[in-house]
Amino acid sequence: MPGRQGRGRTTKGALMADIKVTSESLSGVASQLGSGSQSIESQLQNLKGLVDGLVGGDWGGAASESFNDLYEQWDQSAVQLKESLTGISELLNSAAGSYEESEQSIAGTFRA
Repeated sequence: MPGRQGRGRTTKGALMADIKVTSESLSGVASQLGSGSQSIESQLQNLKGLVDGLVGGDWGGAASESFNDLYEQWDQSAVQLKESLTGISELLNSAAGSYEESEQSIAGTFRA
């Protein structure tokens, strides 16, 4: 089809996107990701308490140290996941605000 590339349409060389998202849907997903991040944080704290109790209690020796080292590596990865979710949530909230501002601006151009 002439003038058609990917999902957008071209008009005299300019690519126009087919935008099918609302600021509300972006905000909703952002909120869910933020809640997921908070839930992960809570679980990580609970797990850390369990592991600290185990390793800091009666379990000692090389196996305990190896386990604790492995747990610390895993915990760092889990914290990075949580931080990534928080970052994605913040970006989606920012995008939602931008979409809303654009929509209001465009709507204003049609008002008398």
